[in-house]
Amino acid sequence: QQQLRQAMNKDFIIQTPYGRGLIYHTKKNTNKEDETIHCLKLTDINLANNTKPTLYTCQNINDFPPALPRIDDDVVIDGVGRGVVEDVRRNSNSGDDIAVVLLNTWRLAGRSRVRIYTPLSSFSKGNHADVTYHVVRKKRLFEMDIFEKIEYAKAKKQEAIPHFVQGRYDEALSLFSEAVHAVRMQQHSPDSSNEMRADLVEIMITCSNNAASCYVKKKEWKDAQQQARNALLIIDALEGKRGMKIHTILRQGGLTDLKMFGEWRIKSMLIIARAEAEEQDYVMAIPRLKAALSHTRTSVHVGARVIPGLEKQDKEIRKLIQTYGERQKAIFQKEKARAKAMFGGKAKAATGKSKPSSVASTAAIPANGTANKPVEVYAPSKSEIDVVQRSVAISSEDEKQDASVKAAPKRGHEINGKAQSNSSQTVTKEGVEGSTPGKDADNDDDDGRNISVPWYEEHQEALILSSIIGGIGLVTLGLKALSRGTSRA
Repeated sequence: QQQLRQAMNKDFIIQTPYGRGLIYHTKKNTNKEDETIHCLKLTDINLANNTKPTLYTCQNINDFPPALPRIDDDVVIDGVGRGVVEDVRRNSNSGDDIAVVLLNTWRLAGRSRVRIYTPLSSFSKGNHADVTYHVVRKKRLFEMDIFEKIEYAKAKKQEAIPHFVQGRYDEALSLFSEAVHAVRMQQHSPDSSNEMRADLVEIMITCSNNAASCYVKKKEWKDAQQQARNALLIIDALEGKRGMKIHTILRQGGLTDLKMFGEWRIKSMLIIARAEAEEQDYVMAIPRLKAALSHTRTSVHVGARVIPGLEKQDKEIRKLIQTYGERQKAIFQKEKARAKAMFGGKAKAATGKSKPSSVASTAAIPANGTANKPVEVYAPSKSEIDVVQRSVAISSEDEKQDASVKAAPKRGHEINGKAQSNSSQTVTKEGVEGSTPGKDADNDDDDGRNISVPWYEEHQEALILSSIIGGIGLVTLGLKALSRGTSRA
């Protein structure tokens, strides 16, 4: 124990006339060989540049009394271990002040923590060799063993929660990330037991989900999705080992399957779906939400009874499904209108006038006051619209072509096989131009109509293309014949 005290002597915190001092270095005095200089960092004083002053003294270190513990101090108890001071309180029976120390170097079976209650007089003895309790500096992360890293991560997680509740998301995110970093690779350590691995799983899932929630609040969706996916991977791996040692230890520690495979998983899926929706990837977001909704029910069926404890998540999922469905429908309608304007609005562009897509006319009422039967006029076919477009383009320069444009819609009456009078059965030019090709216009083979359009006009594009191909073929044959004649010569 004496060697241990000497080795840890530089980590002790003592009480100096200037406040607490941390012994961080000891060296020989070059002027006096038998004298030792102690370098102490005064931890209670901050300089203007936010640094700690250094006190150099040749006085025997045992002349300084040990520092009394404060809340959150690290304490070493000889023969017991190391811990953190949780509280300093007064004993109602004896009237003495006592310190509550939570050990972080070992614990009892079932992951039960050990607390020690000791009077402050245990720290205030004059000779360090007789002191059982020592206030020491906190370990750095690389100096901690796996158990201390787990306790360190838990402390950072608890420290981050108030920051998140109060809206300080940057501070909370930093602490959650620090907790994850502390235990990231410890599950592969040979020193880790099943109890430690169970703690690592719990810390990694909860801190990753909480960090994802911080990113959601900051609108950083890519990082939020990545953190949530990390948590979801661990949850899926844990479910694959359901009933095995780590899962059993977590259940014995008070975690239920509803918590692990219900609430934690749904939280991850919600964050991922929200991130996908922000990127307008509703094709992935909505099915993911529906899958999450099935986890809130007593069965896979979405309409089943909601599991008690998941009501809040169930309501949020249903609201998001409705919201994202409306957004997806609005985007679809917008794209449909854009495609319609691009490929189906040529007839409208010809005159700048818009009419309903279906055309219907009724016969005019004659002078005797009796109305004729309504005459149905079918929507123009694709070939009719092509004829009208060509005739309208010519009519801007030649007035004679107007007659052909007006005559074209009359074919709709001829197709119907009904002879009508000029006053009552004429379809106006504007009605046909304003109509948009719909379902009837696209099905040219189903309407049974045969319009007397000159064959060379109907197949104009094919004739031009055939002429070009034929010309290329003739040129090719001529070049081949020329090359053969040259080679023979």
